[in-house]
Amino acid sequence: MEGRRHKRLHVQVGCWIVGEDNIGFCCSSFDISDSGISICVEDPLPTGKNVTLQFYTPASAAALSIPAEVIWSRTEPDGAMGLRFVDISGEQMATLRELARQLQQREFRNNHHQR
Repeated sequence: MEGRRHKRLHVQVGCWIVGEDNIGFCCSSFDISDSGISICVEDPLPTGKNVTLQFYTPASAAALSIPAEVIWSRTEPDGAMGLRFVDISGEQMATLRELARQLQQREFRNNHHQR
């Protein structure tokens, strides 16, 4: 997409979304940037909803929890939605960047070992 402020990295990581009603569901990412994440979900939430994105990293036994807002949502061809991070701390951003870097390196190694 033209005009993006932050570079998107194509990485897959399992995560958990908790909605305003405290009901959570599993999902997986397909890209991530400094400003947000795109995720695959069976039943996407409508735009404007506030959620908490949670996932585990190798650096911590506790889940990383980041407040986010649904900025786009689609049901076709597959369920997906885009989340914009809201009020993310510098420490959370550093953890997110490191996780994305590690996942990209793993994917690169896996792709080259399969050849």
